[in-house]
Amino acid sequence: MVIQFKKQIKALIEIEAQKIRTWAVKANNGSKNMTNWCVTCSYLIFKKLSKLNLEPEFCTVSFWGGSHAFIYCHGFIVDVTSTQFDRMRKKVVVMENDGIHKKAFWNLAFAERFKTIEAVEEHLKLWSPECNPRTKFRFQKCC
Repeated sequence: MVIQFKKQIKALIEIEAQKIRTWAVKANNGSKNMTNWCVTCSYLIFKKLSKLNLEPEFCTVSFWGGSHAFIYCHGFIVDVTSTQFDRMRKKVVVMENDGIHKKAFWNLAFAERFKTIEAVEEHLKLWSPECNPRTKFRFQKCC
């Protein structure tokens, strides 16, 4: 029964993540290069999954002079902007966290994690305007 529940949760997360990815590519003038979109997309996924009472965590990691944002929810790492990394080809990543990810941009051990919309929005004040969803999609309607 637990395995079936995990499959259902994953399927639901994938549906919502794909909607956000589709919107982001369109909002990015059709470009599939999602550089500087991780915060916006993660913020939108966080809001969607929160409305579904799935208790997501908004995560940010700093590495190699850069930063990355993604979602952690029910044991899954959710990232719809992985195409910004040349070595990543999958458009929507929803994968189980086995705790041994070698990829610095998904390492939960070093991530700042936020569980409420208020905490996420306070954290967003630290991000530059080109990454910040408050400025990036002010005039664009999302999914």
